[in-house]
Amino acid sequence: MSNLVHCPSCGARLTDADRFCEACGARVGHPGDDERDHAEIDLGMVAGVTDRGLLHERNEDALFVSRADGTAVVVICDGVSSSTDPHSAAQVAADVGGRALVSALQGGDWNPDAATVAAIDAAQHAVETVPAAIEHPEDPPACTFVSAVWDGHDLTIGWVGDSRAYWIAGDDVRRFTVDDAWDDSHTLTRWLGADAPLAAPGVTRFTPKGAGRVIVCSDGLWNYAAQTEELAALVAPTAEGASSIGLAQTLTRAALAAGGHDNITVAVLTIGTEVDATDAPGEES
Repeated sequence: MSNLVHCPSCGARLTDADRFCEACGARVGHPGDDERDHAEIDLGMVAGVTDRGLLHERNEDALFVSRADGTAVVVICDGVSSSTDPHSAAQVAADVGGRALVSALQGGDWNPDAATVAAIDAAQHAVETVPAAIEHPEDPPACTFVSAVWDGHDLTIGWVGDSRAYWIAGDDVRRFTVDDAWDDSHTLTRWLGADAPLAAPGVTRFTPKGAGRVIVCSDGLWNYAAQTEELAALVAPTAEGASSIGLAQTLTRAALAAGGHDNITVAVLTIGTEVDATDAPGEES
């Protein structure tokens, strides 16, 4: 007998025998599937890796990256494991939020702060309305959200929850995000979901003065480098000349070597250095 599951993109009800969603056409991943367990996206200046880790039965993180004409978008969402269908919440939030940012970035009236807030609002609505949220109002799907948008001049970061974003450029090392959690305990004070508290998301903007790396990640990475300087130390040995995908792979391997107790997702955006001209613009989720 087939069990009921939910599409990780739109949340439609499926059976575990389905491999494609009849509602939206998305490929459906299941626990143990290689595609969801480990995925890598390489768009040149921006790249990311998501991995199930060593202890979890499935990957409840989701990754969205896009690049076009010198601009880039990253979204990482981490499903709240204690909620229903956290993997669906993370996937739909990353997809909807990422596409909203790409659409705003390509529009004629670009407002980074407003676009980031609107994208998070769209992701919140998407998580609120997945079928599992209706079926389980007592414990609806939930996830964190962090985004980074590079428009060629400014970097805009948005977040809800405890997924993080950093800037690393030599001695200039900083964390953009402030965890929405109690005392580094992973007890969230803000998240996306039908039961989320009403609060404005975090948004900050930064203008780089030179070349550097933006590191965006779930707590599966920063659990092993909680201090900004500790993450910078992981980056430093491979920083010179490393590609975005190479650095994302290095950081993922470091988290796995340290124990891999959680799902691991990390994206790297390289700013201010040449990118291989053969790298084509694209969008991946």
